[in-house]
Amino acid sequence: MLFRSGGTISDDVSGHHQLRRLREFLENSGLPLIEMYIRWSEYFSQEGKAELLTEDFRVRLDGHDSRDFQRGLYSESEGLEPLNRLAYVDTKSFLCCNVLEYADRMSMAHALEFRSPLTDHRLVEFALRVPFHWKFRYGETKWLLKRAMQPFLPSAVLQRRKLGFNPPTGSWLKGELRALPAALLGEETLAKRGLFQPAKVRRLLDFHSSGRRDYSLHIWALMMLEIWFRIYMDGQSVDSVQEDIDAAVKSDTNRNAL
Repeated sequence: MLFRSGGTISDDVSGHHQLRRLREFLENSGLPLIEMYIRWSEYFSQEGKAELLTEDFRVRLDGHDSRDFQRGLYSESEGLEPLNRLAYVDTKSFLCCNVLEYADRMSMAHALEFRSPLTDHRLVEFALRVPFHWKFRYGETKWLLKRAMQPFLPSAVLQRRKLGFNPPTGSWLKGELRALPAALLGEETLAKRGLFQPAKVRRLLDFHSSGRRDYSLHIWALMMLEIWFRIYMDGQSVDSVQEDIDAAVKSDTNRNAL
């Protein structure tokens, strides 16, 4: 598989994702704790990025490793329990740079007042000092939090399965936005950027569109990077980029209507 645990794009295309995740866990089980965490949290493995990037861009990177950010946070957390150290890394990276930022932007875009009371710094600091066995107990996650909330919340809420906020990216790319990958990640565009090998990206898109592997998150990340380039490097206005996207979607809709 291209983007995790090394390998190439021709590997592991059976679509058995639970088996894949189990294999990844076993493959990475011998790594230091922070390296296991990074492997499980990244979309593109270091080996996958090396395969995808052009030779010129790899040289220009001069050995830069984006994962050093998380490793630095892990070093800062020395003194905490091992799994609380990972919670610290998550809090200082994924929580603030992803979850809270996205929630803030999306709520403001729709004129909503959004609050995250459980991220009060006093509560977070306390939670990082709580021994991990009070958080995961008898096979139950968030054990202490659920017990603390029992007087205030109904059982149906406390026992409800975790529900994420991920958009239906896979459905979009197979449905109304299926024309966008080709429109934003065409060979001419990729060659102009000089970052990714067009043939490798094309194979990724082909594997996804054929249903041999779900690469929706990887493709979405590449498309967002291209949109960023158009706005902040090429100087296109947001409206202009939106018009390009609308035109690609409309063209695909008209073509399928014929």
